[in-house]
Amino acid sequence: MGILTEGVVQHIAYGSDNNDCNVDRYIVPVVVPNQHTKAIDISHLTADEQVHVASLVQEYASYVELNNRRLFKFEDWVLHTKGETITPKWRLFSLSKITILP
Repeated sequence: MGILTEGVVQHIAYGSDNNDCNVDRYIVPVVVPNQHTKAIDISHLTADEQVHVASLVQEYASYVELNNRRLFKFEDWVLHTKGETITPKWRLFSLSKITILP
């Protein structure tokens, strides 16, 4: 089994919920989740300091979400920076159903 890589054309077989057949697809992964989490270790802080850091992280997450809404969609970015009009077929793939093919 290979590794999904963001921004790289990949050939996959994708399993269906309804039957056992796999469908061949070529995809460009945009987000590839992993099995690890990025976290701030606050073990050394007091309980009050831990709560404070957690509130800062929540405030930061709200800030990022608000500002991300203002960003261009991928299609708009391509149009404005490259002068190209594209219509991608966005799909969500369950990692457990993907087999990466050569």
